[in-house]
Amino acid sequence: MKAKPLVFDGTSFAGVTVSGGLAHTNGKGRRWSTKKPLAFWRTFAEIPVLDTYPEPEVAAGFVSRYGDLYGTMPEEPGNLFHWRMLSALLRAAAQAWDDPDEDGISHLTKEQQRLRLARYFLRDEQPLVVKMVNGTTPAAKNLHDFMILSAAFHLEAEIPMRRCLECGHWTDASHAKTRYCSNACLIRASLQRKETA
Repeated sequence: MKAKPLVFDGTSFAGVTVSGGLAHTNGKGRRWSTKKPLAFWRTFAEIPVLDTYPEPEVAAGFVSRYGDLYGTMPEEPGNLFHWRMLSALLRAAAQAWDDPDEDGISHLTKEQQRLRLARYFLRDEQPLVVKMVNGTTPAAKNLHDFMILSAAFHLEAEIPMRRCLECGHWTDASHAKTRYCSNACLIRASLQRKETA
């Protein structure tokens, strides 16, 4: 089954520093967009949150690539104190998938208890307000909501996942040939192969 379309416009940042639970950047950032749910929500769920917020280096890497949860950067620092609750919610959703099989693909579990718990958490936590594009396509207003909606749509559509061979982030594996989470990772892997050949 295919996941519903989901529109999101975000901003990634080339240089991010984290101190005291706040993410800062000097640059304006680079826009990125998608028209479908993306599986990096499961990568976010695996980020260890120590006490109140994650390790600065790990948080800086995630914000550099995907942006901050509420889209306040660069005008205001990104607040990492909100990561703990979202991480717990997405971990609850991720329990609906089994460990990867011998082909590296993680399928939706057949264990009904885990499926029920994952659906329970997501049902109650989906964003209440989702704007519609062209009257029919849902659009997330920020990265926080985009990850929750992506998790919900992947769960509903029972999308298998695998880790990107380049960066290790989770990606949709509904197409058997999928090996990379983005064109950037595909290009980096191709360049590395050429350098070692």
